[in-house]
Amino acid sequence: MNEEAMAAGNRALATMNISIDAWIGYYREWDMSRILLLIGEYDEAIAKLGMLLQQNGDLSVELIKKDPFWDSLRDIEAFKLLIESHDIKTTLKE
Repeated sequence: MNEEAMAAGNRALATMNISIDAWIGYYREWDMSRILLLIGEYDEAIAKLGMLLQQNGDLSVELIKKDPFWDSLRDIEAFKLLIESHDIKTTLKE
């Protein structure tokens, strides 16, 4: 049912995307990244996550790193680079 899932995700984005409503559209884009992962479109899912990490929203590198939903991406080099490029390292001086 990959085609049906993509069609449903695209319909949701057509009616409510970030350019129409930043808040709800953000979550529709997040939903689409999850659909892409579930149907095996890993490169597109990673690209969508990258776009979402550049927006103001609830998705964060820490959440992606801890959420087991994204486990199937962990060994993909593009995913590792995405995490590393957005990971904020904090060092406290004594």
